[in-house]
Formats: sequence, structure tokens, C-alpha cells
Amino acid sequence: MPRVLQLSLALPILSTIAAADLVAKPCAGTVPVPALEEMLPRVRAALDIPGTDQVALDAAGRCIGVQVRTHGTARLVKLLLRGIDVPREAAEIRVVEVAPR
Repeated sequence: MPRVLQLSLALPILSTIAAADLVAKPCAGTVPVPALEEMLPRVRAALDIPGTDQVALDAAGRCIGVQVRTHGTARLVKLLLRGIDVPREAAEIRVVEVAPR
């Protein structure tokens, strides 16, 4: 199934996600770096979601960081990570809102 279609099917689900689910949780630092390196190409699929700015491995923090522009994008990324079997403790989603010019 094309990614665009998959995301459009996920949009109705977003209305059921509680706002409290958006609270940023720091990585637990419990996932081994080789496992993170294996997950990184899958997590990079988040870059196809508009509003995702960066996906990077933080080997020191034993975490994959995902930087997004809005809370809505963070919701979509969280759904994507669940769908591609990336454990929540392996990724940290940071919302960095861009100031309008």
C-alpha cells in the first residue's frame, strides 16, 4: 500500500489519541546501539511526513532523535513508529515549532 494512502487511513485514528500522549518522553537509554543502527533506516521513513525535519542517531544517549515542527506531526510519527515495530523507548520525538516570518 502506498505511504500516502497509509497515512490518509491513519488520520481518522488521530482524533482518538489523547493530548496527554504528546508529552515528550526522553529515551530510556536501554536500547543497544547496534539495535538502534538496525532501526534507523526504518525510522528515516518519518522524513516522508511533512513537518519532520530530522532523524538522527544519538549513540551517546542510545536513542534515535526525531525532530518535528508540530504536535500533529509528532502524532503521525508516533503512529508510524508503532507500525514499523520501533519500541517507544528507542526514539525521542522533539517538537520544535518554527516561528512564522
